[in-house]
Amino acid sequence: MSYIAGIIIHMNQTTTTDDIGQTDHSELYEAISFYGEDPIRAAEDRIKQDQRDIDKLRGRQVSWLKLVIRRNGTYRDGYRSLIDWTASRLDIPHKDAADLAYLARRLDDETISMITEGYFSFSRTLSKQRLLDAGGDQAAVAESEKMDLLGVKKLAARYRKMSKADDKKIFESQYVNLRESDDGRQWFLSGRLTAIDGEIIRKALDRRTDQVPDIATGPDRQLTPAQKQAIGLTTMAADDLDGHLNESHRSGDCDGREPVVTVVKQYDLAEASDNTQGIEIGRIRIGPDSLEEIECVGREETVYQHDEQKVEPGPTSRQIPRKLRRAVLARDGNV
Repeated sequence: MSYIAGIIIHMNQTTTTDDIGQTDHSELYEAISFYGEDPIRAAEDRIKQDQRDIDKLRGRQVSWLKLVIRRNGTYRDGYRSLIDWTASRLDIPHKDAADLAYLARRLDDETISMITEGYFSFSRTLSKQRLLDAGGDQAAVAESEKMDLLGVKKLAARYRKMSKADDKKIFESQYVNLRESDDGRQWFLSGRLTAIDGEIIRKALDRRTDQVPDIATGPDRQLTPAQKQAIGLTTMAADDLDGHLNESHRSGDCDGREPVVTVVKQYDLAEASDNTQGIEIGRIRIGPDSLEEIECVGREETVYQHDEQKVEPGPTSRQIPRKLRRAVLARDGNV
């Protein structure tokens, strides 16, 4: 282990007085000299040592929890489970409490002692135990020594049995949650899918993402893969809406088609701010760039609101045909 040898150097800046008699107080600067040692490597060594100390303390906590189990302390204090008891007493998340309780119920005193004395790390011992519980043999445990913790977790998943009840539980727990931010400026998307549905979404999204052109977002900056995925998901939804609009057009109900989006504009505020304020889609506020994009690529209608009371419908813009849109993008070198 490398020891950080350093000197704290204090440099006092001379106080000065400005024209109106106010004093500029001294500022204290600190610099650390590592005697030629790489400060990043020195920091890494200290972080690793701190982690070893944390593992030892976790081992001690597991040892004490084993005592709580033997003395039925969980039920004596009125808790339903050891996890609830641990989370409450230590004021930690249930996930961390579950890890401690899991090892306290499964490890023998000798193995816990090895963690406490620093021979085993807490996290790797936890991963190995879950691998064994999933059905992994000693050969799998030996193989896991060469893996990082994520690799051990995936290896355990390979051994874990999946029943019909497990499949049903996964299917029933899938969801997609789309919610707006508290400040009303953006949307958050999260969720959970089954393995099959997730793979379908991944392949479709990857294929669409490959079609998103490289767009400069700043000097020497291009769209990141994650940004391309967000754009790809949006274009997939837009194409679905376009398909419904085209079906209405073929049926002869051109004038009766619903717009893709409805833009609400607080007229006076938007005009005074050059469209940087007072423009919303639903309850989400948008800026001038988003407004230009909507007017360019989609069918939209604008509703003008005056003095928070009077509402005046604006003109409905026709959707630009996709062939024309692609032609313009090709002309501008974006495809």
